Amino acid sequence: MKKFLLTCSILLISICVSAQALIVIPKIGATLATVSMSETDIIQFPGFEEEIKSKIGFIIGAALNYSINDMISIQPELNFIQKGYTEKSTSTWMEDDDGRLITYENSSSIKYTTNYLEIPVLAKFSFGRETKFYAIAGPSIGIGLAGKFKYKIKTVESYDDFTDTYSNSEKGNIKFGKAPDNEGGEDLFIDNRIDFGLQAGGGILIAHKIIIEARYGLGFSKLYDSDFEIKNRVFQLTIGLPLTLR
Repeated sequence: MKKFLLTCSILLISICVSAQALIVIPKIGATLATVSMSETDIIQFPGFEEEIKSKIGFIIGAALNYSINDMISIQPELNFIQKGYTEKSTSTWMEDDDGRLITYENSSSIKYTTNYLEIPVLAKFSFGRETKFYAIAGPSIGIGLAGKFKYKIKTVESYDDFTDTYSNSEKGNIKFGKAPDNEGGEDLFIDNRIDFGLQAGGGILIAHKIIIEARYGLGFSKLYDSDFEIKNRVFQLTIGLPLTLR
């Protein structure tokens, strides 16, 4: 991480010296986040089904665009971004209670929201005049801050003509780092705080006044130090206001 930040600092200093124009771009938008997971990592057995779904979050931050020429620029950013995913599962089983067959149907949903401070350093290629289109891509490093999880479960018990429903919900904190030995189980711990990745996307600059951009982030770092290959994936849709500094 130190080498990455040092390399970025040297690169930015050299770019600033030769930059033709400097533009700061405050931005805000929405995220649609999930995780990648191999089929072998998803729990499967008869009567049980598990599914990974996306969740909505937000992003806010700012970019500093250094123009090298009319087409090429370098754009480092500092963003607060929400990632995470939703895990849904259903299970069905039967029990024999003194000759009475009882059917249980269980459904649960866990929503994980993780907050990151993210630093992308991107190359930007622009085309056009009054209305400009552009493509953007480059590496990024995310630093996990904290997060929340929400857990909901519903159980339906039925036999003969009788049906009853039980439900429960809980919530807790997500922390980054190894779980302490005396952890009581109220918090969820994600092993790896650092999230290296690659971002790529495109956008449009309208009349030099507003930027609309869509971007996809591909995480390379595993969230947990285990055999499970769980990595962040996030789609961003943002609106920015370019402000020329020079």
